[in-house]
Amino acid sequence: MSDINLRARELFTEIGMKLRAAREAQGIALGDIATRTRIHLSVLEKIEAGELEGLPAFAFVRGFIRNIMQAL
Repeated sequence: MSDINLRARELFTEIGMKLRAAREAQGIALGDIATRTRIHLSVLEKIEAGELEGLPAFAFVRGFIRNIMQAL
C-alpha cells in the first residue's frame, strides 16, 4: 500500500473519531443524525469507525461528512 493511501486512511479514521466525539459531547444519538441528514445509519457507523470498505464513492462520502458537520 502506498504512503498516500495509508495517510488517506489515517485521516479518514481521524475525521470519523472527531465526528463521533463531537456528537457524543452534544449528547446526540447516531440515529438522530441519521434522521436529520437522511444518511443511512450503517453509513454513519462506518464513517465514525473510519471504515472505507462498503462506502459509496468519495464524492458522496465528502458530502455526507459535510452534512454531519452541519447537523452537529
